[in-house]
Amino acid sequence: MSGRRIATSAGLIMLGNVVSRLLGLVREQTIAALFGTTATASLFSAVSRVPTMVYDLLIGGAITAALVPVFSEIAGRDELRAADAPDAPVGDELRRVSGAVLALALVVLVPVVAILVLLAGPLVGVLGVGFAPDVQSLGILLTRVALPSVVLLGIAAVLMAVLYALHRVTLPSFAAAVYNAGIIVCALALARPLGVTGLVIGLLVGAGAQMTLQLIGLRDRLPRLSFDLTQPAVRRIVRLYGPVAAGLVVSALVVVLDTRLASLTGDASLAAMRFATQVVQLPLGLVATALSFAVLPVLSRHGATGAGDPRFRDTLSLGIKAALFLIAPLAVALLALREPVIALLFRRGAFG
Repeated sequence: MSGRRIATSAGLIMLGNVVSRLLGLVREQTIAALFGTTATASLFSAVSRVPTMVYDLLIGGAITAALVPVFSEIAGRDELRAADAPDAPVGDELRRVSGAVLALALVVLVPVVAILVLLAGPLVGVLGVGFAPDVQSLGILLTRVALPSVVLLGIAAVLMAVLYALHRVTLPSFAAAVYNAGIIVCALALARPLGVTGLVIGLLVGAGAQMTLQLIGLRDRLPRLSFDLTQPAVRRIVRLYGPVAAGLVVSALVVVLDTRLASLTGDASLAAMRFATQVVQLPLGLVATALSFAVLPVLSRHGATGAGDPRFRDTLSLGIKAALFLIAPLAVALLALREPVIALLFRRGAFG
């Protein structure tokens, strides 16, 4: 049963990832065709890293590290209670815990975003130290426009974790796809009248579309918003995420340093790095992410009985073997064909 469930979930998540990665590629192709490797494209790359860093640090990394495992265990208990007492409220504990986690996310995200909006000037000064003064001024405005997307993405992340815990993987699988679609539509519609600002508006539109998609998927099991943060499951999520957050702080500092140094090496550097990163991440998105989201809920349920459970070891072994078997050939192929791949994917419009 677990094998079939993993295969079905992995297939749906793989399909969603294929669509989202293809749209992500189209997004980068659109940006490349409209802006090339100019200072404007590099500025958007720097600005878009700010909400991404904040989201990854505060909640994005918690999805697989804490939210899905804990929510999956709770969903399993809710299923057992429903079997023993059919008249009991469906998923009552999961709705309470996820509502408290959602409230905690809002309590953290909203003030942090507000503070960063006020500190956008120094922030852009650190990231884009090599940009000309007029480019930095535009970057400050764009950063302030982009930052509210973090709140929308944070809400979507909590809802997405609940859906994965309930094995409703279809809509979460396409969350990144609608996010990319929002950026593409805004880029094509607004680039001519608004320039790079149209791309940043696309970040907000895409984040809003991602949140809406998760709300649709949970319309019958919406979290019950609560500020009761003393629940044991909420405290456990915080404990689980602590070490991960510490590691992400280091990653965020590396991204800041990386962006700052790249801005000093020419107008084209950040844009070129962005397009290259998109290609490098293709195998990760197509294989590793799909497998992790498919395997993790099953591991969490088996792990509740102890890591010595043979089903836990078999599921983990299956996931690792599948990842190695699928991702290694993709990595070798991209390395060997890097020049024709870049030419095929990006060499059009303003991209020389």
